[in-house]
Formats: sequence, structure tokens, C-alpha cells
Amino acid sequence: MEYTLPLVGHSLAIFIVSSVTVGLAIIAVALRCFVRLYILRAFGWDDALMVAALALFISLSVLCMIGTEAGVGHTLADFESFSLKSMNPSDSLHAVQYAMIYWWLGQMLYLWASAVAKVAIALALLRLAVRPLQRFILWSVIGTVVCIGLVFWLILLLDCLPIGYFWGQINPLESGTCLSTDILLIIAYTYSSLTIVCDFTLGIFPAALIWDLHMSPRTKVALGAILGLGAVYVTSLHLNRDKLTNLIVQAWP
Repeated sequence: MEYTLPLVGHSLAIFIVSSVTVGLAIIAVALRCFVRLYILRAFGWDDALMVAALALFISLSVLCMIGTEAGVGHTLADFESFSLKSMNPSDSLHAVQYAMIYWWLGQMLYLWASAVAKVAIALALLRLAVRPLQRFILWSVIGTVVCIGLVFWLILLLDCLPIGYFWGQINPLESGTCLSTDILLIIAYTYSSLTIVCDFTLGIFPAALIWDLHMSPRTKVALGAILGLGAVYVTSLHLNRDKLTNLIVQAWP
């Protein structure tokens, strides 16, 4: 049986944000590929990785949009109301499990989409980096992103044993073990701290690359400000992540 909940509150916000951001991402990557393939004729590994990141992000966005109808973004009270309307108490249990499957799959896709996109951006910046220190910083970012992404992915994959207990733990008849919420929060904040450093490095690094270019200081400042808008996006991304984590902790018993 398929369980469908109304798009309201946080579920509606997730649906809208997923729809808008995936549309913008498709346009941006399509324009990049057009320039690299037909104008510059210099399609490289960074471009291929960006296309791969887009494919992962599209999959993630579609999963989020479908997941919102399955219950992602709803509170436990919403699921209880759903069971009352269906006149079957077991429907609430099955609906929560159904939503948690989408949540689990979304975590897996998010980590890889984020990591591949960061590596693609770093490789693109390596084209412009000429100083040894600049190249060292970028390669360090790539190594850090790959390592923490792989480690955190394995932690989330093996969070519960057996793996299916992640969405089956709400059923008292199923048995298994999961990491405690306190441990997961420590791991999540550690991961967030490291990714913030990497994201800000990639966000402000273009300004350092253009500083030695032969152009007026006014042009450098203007161009650096435009390129630095990536740091604003990174800030909002991590603030929203912290807010979402708090909502999960408050809503989940």
C-alpha cells in the first residue's frame, strides 16, 4: 500500500526548494557544458564530474519530492492523524517506515552529490592555480572531502544493524541496534564543521586567484565580491542543516 500525506508545512517547503534548486542546477550545468563543449572545446574531468554531480542531485531532488508525499517533513502527530482517518492504527506505523526509507536513501545520495560537486569545483579551480601553495590547498580540500564523505557515508550506512532496522526500529516487533542520537549528533557536527571549512575555502578561493591578475583594483573587488557570493550560499546551507537537525531531534522521541 502506498501512503500519501498532504504537502503542508515543512514537507511543502522541501518540495518547493527541491524543485527550484534542481531547475537552477540543470540550467547552470547545461550552460557550463555548452561553453566547454561548443565554445572553448575543452571539456575536462571537472566538467564530467559536475555532470555526475548533477545526475546525483537530480536523483536526490526527485527522491525528496516523492518523499514529501510519503511523509518526509511531517511530524509524528501528522502520522497519528493519518492513522485515525484511515481507521487502521497499523497504517501510521507503515507510513512512518515508508517515509524513513526515503529519508535514509536521501542521506546516501546527498553525501555523494555534495562530495562529487566539491571535487569538481576544486578541479576547476586547479586550472587557474599556478602557485604551489594554492595547488596544495586545493588538493588538500579534495582529499578532505573524499575522506570525510566516505567515512560519514559508511557511518550512516551501518548506523543500524541490520541496515533495514533504520526504518524498522519504530516497529516494536523488530529487533536490531542503532547508534545513539548523541553519538550521531557528534558525528554530524564534526562532519558539518569540516565541510564548512572546505566549502568556505572553495567559496573564497577564486578571489585569491584573481588578485594577481592585471586589472584595476576596482575590477578586482567587484569580481571578488561576485565570486564570494558562494560563501553566502554555503552559510545559508549549513544554517538550514543545523535547523533541520534541531527539528528532527525535537520531533523524534
